[in-house]
Amino acid sequence: MLKDFCFLNNDEILAVFHARSQPEIYSFLGDFSGRKNELKAFKNFINYLKTQNDKKYYAIYENGSFLGVICFFDITKTAAQIGFYKNPDFKKVGDILIKNLLNKAYELGLKELFARVKKDNEKSLNLLKNSHFLELGILDDQIILFKNLFYLKTCKNFLKNP
Repeated sequence: MLKDFCFLNNDEILAVFHARSQPEIYSFLGDFSGRKNELKAFKNFINYLKTQNDKKYYAIYENGSFLGVICFFDITKTAAQIGFYKNPDFKKVGDILIKNLLNKAYELGLKELFARVKKDNEKSLNLLKNSHFLELGILDDQIILFKNLFYLKTCKNFLKNP
């Protein structure tokens, strides 16, 4: 189950904040890593999301357990950058995160997804590459990856209806 950040209750906000504040998570969060311990700033960010059309953040739950977060930002009519992180209390949930991310991208009508992943974030890089994201290049300390959803959807439809 996906839950939009804009509708998280206080306990859910605390669970997400706790997960993103763990060293194995916040070290890969880029701009947010400097504010890892500021709950007020995180709550302000959630309120900010309520006024934005180009950003969508979702907490993922399975059987009542918070597994992680997926997000879309710089959203246009057809494309978005993506991000995700898992709750460090769980192992091997990356495939669940990516499956939810791709399903939500289809729901949003997106055709292209881009990801910027730090070079030393091997787990995320492997997860995206195993999910058929293509490496486009390197920018500073990040690897840029891309996935064309329109092409995949067209191929699936063709195979269903030859």
